Amino acid sequence: MPSERWFTGILVCAIVLLHLWNGQHTIVQLRPQSVHQWAQCDRAAVALNYYQYGFNFFKPQVHNLDNGTGITGMEFPIINYTVAILYKIFGYHEFIYRLLELLIFSMGLLCAFTISFYYTMNKWMSMAIMLIFGAIPLLSFYAANFLPDIVSLSLLLMAWTLLIKAIQKPARKYFILAFTGLWLACLIKITSLIYLPAFMYFILLNFRKQDRKTVAIRLIVITGILVSLTLPWYYYASWLSSKTYSEVFLLQFMPLISVSEFMDVYKEVSEVWLDRLFLIPITLFLFFFPVVFAMIPGLNKEMKWMGLILLSSVMIFMLLMWQQFRHHDYYMIMICPLFLISIIQLTMVTQYFKLHKGIIIALLFVLSVFNSLRASNYLNLVYDRSQWYYGSLHFDNYFDFENSLREMNVSSEVPVISVFDHSPDISLYLMNQKGVTVSYRKTELTLQNISTPEPFNILYTIPRVISKNCF
Repeated sequence: MPSERWFTGILVCAIVLLHLWNGQHTIVQLRPQSVHQWAQCDRAAVALNYYQYGFNFFKPQVHNLDNGTGITGMEFPIINYTVAILYKIFGYHEFIYRLLELLIFSMGLLCAFTISFYYTMNKWMSMAIMLIFGAIPLLSFYAANFLPDIVSLSLLLMAWTLLIKAIQKPARKYFILAFTGLWLACLIKITSLIYLPAFMYFILLNFRKQDRKTVAIRLIVITGILVSLTLPWYYYASWLSSKTYSEVFLLQFMPLISVSEFMDVYKEVSEVWLDRLFLIPITLFLFFFPVVFAMIPGLNKEMKWMGLILLSSVMIFMLLMWQQFRHHDYYMIMICPLFLISIIQLTMVTQYFKLHKGIIIALLFVLSVFNSLRASNYLNLVYDRSQWYYGSLHFDNYFDFENSLREMNVSSEVPVISVFDHSPDISLYLMNQKGVTVSYRKTELTLQNISTPEPFNILYTIPRVISKNCF
């Protein structure tokens, strides 16, 4: 229908305007920097190594040669590999990596609209909910970035949307595509498996015309297949890391072990980054809102159980990963579908109590503007070199240092020691240089241990780069 195409155009324009407002057109041109530059460079290094040293999918590499080869186990590197192929076609340009993730996230936002519309049956409300969700500051930062979490989130939303289409227009292709999307989401981030119970419930509940027992058996079989296709990669990645003595990518749970630890981590998280979701009181309210929704009589029973199942799954995930939250805000990306459901539920409550549609829509758009302002302000802060969010400034001097090395006839394959780098790959990736790094805490000890060049055939030591003319 023309009206549907017209509204789809409005949605696309709204997403583009949101990205422009947040400065994503500028961000996509930046090198890995600011919050979690370490993790950004690790992932970017894998793509660059595929591009430069061969497309062996099963042996991802980084620039760091602590283990002698740079080969490392990691999450399913389909994004890194795709970026490497794009580098091969268009040349090495980092904006390709950022732009690809931004495009995938934008598709995820369109799916967030579809999910919202399925429950609210109002296009303008759903559009406002989509914008509120898309303007979460945490998601806005990682939307055009190098980490895979935002891609996994987007694939989850796509899979959910395809299931909705399968219910509305029954066709096997939608189920196949939905479970393929869910499978890829779980491969890219194994933590996406926490959404399996919600997906199973959604399917089981919406096939009333079919025998529930038959549907349940099929779901269990399909789920078993999905899990059995996901876990082998992570067993392989763990085995590869162990075999190559690589510790670049952490592939393990870090669960909550005591009440005091819970309080310590929560205190640190709330002081440092919890407001990157919403304002802290709003974050806590939305987190537990499914419980409130379930207690209100007369509301959609399917949505009540969906919210409670999602909340339970997310809480289990948080308990298993609790210690990771102390230093890794991006682990929270995977709980954001819960916030989407909570916002939808809140909208459904206002509809149930017959608040005027115009007022509901106006309030939702006001909230979307408020969240957009918060997201824009946060992005300005994290990319401001004078703010503590930005991190270590001295790595900026490596952005253009590769040219200086090549002018000195130092090949990218000649291993070096990069001194005063606490990470495996930041300086090495930014210089596009193989080698090892030495943090300022271990410099003397490490340099004493590497008294001869034989272990890695190291030919150069690169001190802290003050400028590209430091040599």
